[in-house]
Amino acid sequence: MMDVVSSRITLTPITLEFGNQLLKGSAVFASPCITVPNDNWPSNGLKAILPYYLEKLESDQKELGFGPWIIKDKSKNIVVGEIGFKGRLNSEKEAEIWYYVVANRRRQGYATEAVSTLCHWAFANCVERIKAHCKKKNIASQKVLHGTGFTCISEDDGVLLYIRNKSFEEKHR
Repeated sequence: MMDVVSSRITLTPITLEFGNQLLKGSAVFASPCITVPNDNWPSNGLKAILPYYLEKLESDQKELGFGPWIIKDKSKNIVVGEIGFKGRLNSEKEAEIWYYVVANRRRQGYATEAVSTLCHWAFANCVERIKAHCKKKNIASQKVLHGTGFTCISEDDGVLLYIRNKSFEEKHR
C-alpha cells in the first residue's frame, strides 16, 4: 500500500479491496488496524463516487492515487476523514482535489495537513497544477485552501475556484 505520512496523519489510497469493503458498510471495513469514528464516515460524497471510482480502478490500476484516500490520525489510529482527486490528470497535468473531515474532528488542522500532504505527493507524481472548488459561504474551506498555498482565481454562482501550481511547492520546500 502506498501510504503517505505527515507529522500527525497517514493518507491511504482506497484500493479495490478497500473500496469493496466500504461498499458493504463501514462495520465490515473496521478492523484492529483502523477505527472508524462513527456513522458520519464514510461521507455521502464518498459513498456516491465509490462505485464509479472502483469501476475505473478495476480497468486501470493507474487510477490508484488519483481517486479517494482516507485520512487517519496516526496516534489514535482513527479515520478522521477523506481526501482525493476527481480522477487522473487532464492534458495540462492538472488534477482537482476535494476533502471531507468528520464533524467531531473539524477545526483541528486535519484538513490543512491532509491537503498539504496530498498536494506534495501529487507534485512529486507529475501533477503541475491542482484546482479546488468551494462554496463562498464555506469560510473554513477557504482558510484551508489559502493556508496551503491555493489562490482564488474566480467565482461562479457562489462557488470559488482555487488553483495551486507546482511552482509554489518548489518555492516553499
